[in-house]
Amino acid sequence: MKAIIISDDSNVISKLNDSLIEFGFDTIIYRWLLKALDNIEEIRPDLVIVSASEYPRHWKTLSQYITSGIGGDNTKVFLFNQNPMNEEDSGKAKALGIKGFINSLEEDGLAELKNLLSEYFPVKKEVAEETPSKPEPEAAAVEFPETESEAEEDFDIPTVSSIQETHKVSFNPDEACMIFQNPKTGNLITGSVVSYENKTAHFTPDYPELAENLSSGDTISLVTFKLEEKLCNYRGEVLINNGDLLMKLEEING
Repeated sequence: MKAIIISDDSNVISKLNDSLIEFGFDTIIYRWLLKALDNIEEIRPDLVIVSASEYPRHWKTLSQYITSGIGGDNTKVFLFNQNPMNEEDSGKAKALGIKGFINSLEEDGLAELKNLLSEYFPVKKEVAEETPSKPEPEAAAVEFPETESEAEEDFDIPTVSSIQETHKVSFNPDEACMIFQNPKTGNLITGSVVSYENKTAHFTPDYPELAENLSSGDTISLVTFKLEEKLCNYRGEVLINNGDLLMKLEEING
């Protein structure tokens, strides 16, 4: 069984990861939701757990994407959220087919996670009793992109904001990515940023057909731009759509 955890909180990752491995899952960790989306179709996970509080807008489109069948016909989605959901979000979660909610990483919350796992994945992988404390690194494909100390050493990586007033900047494949929801269809659009100049991005969608109905003047309320490990949220306006998109971006403060 394979499970994906989507969170950028090391404590959340550690607690969920330990519980899933104990239950018999091989786990894959993503700290950036876009990368998880890029790989879900290939991985075809049995379970995805996403930290809803860290991705308050995108967990909905992620769930819609998964339940469409892109990653398999029977992928379950659980939400981790320490804060109670409002009535609107609770209704959306039910409509999107969310199968479980985890509200705590304390004993009670982890017990509820185990109950959910037992309900939806009744065949538990046996754990060898003779070596209960032996670490088994092969039991999971956990990917922690960097330690805190390594992150501090990356202070010289340019952020999206830092290139706003520079001349044209071109990017290598996968170096700069964007994700946003098509305002007309609700489809989630992902892709690569080819270049950036004067707050204007040249964007190549992964699936151009999902963006073919966008035209000059269309506005997008939330565009998430990822450069290296840095994130920034924008409002976007389509300037040109000829398969690739030219988009004007205005940073969202706060």
